[in-house]
Amino acid sequence: MQRLGVIIHISKNHNIVVKLESIPKIGDYVFDRNLRKIGIVKDIIGSTSSPFALIRCELKSPSLESGAALYYSPPRRSRG
Repeated sequence: MQRLGVIIHISKNHNIVVKLESIPKIGDYVFDRNLRKIGIVKDIIGSTSSPFALIRCELKSPSLESGAALYYSPPRRSRG
């Protein structure tokens, strides 16, 4: 599990914009500090010197705030 970055904005339809500290892959799972799954990385935008990630939130009513740290991990792959 690696630190993704901090929340910059949460839209009305619960999409989350994160200022990245490390670069995830599209499709990686995103977690809060309590290791609760928040959503999935859907896109990476911005310049290479200042990238952002768009997270599709899977929670009905997220209790997240701007400035909160998020973490990521690749999805588990099944063996065959």
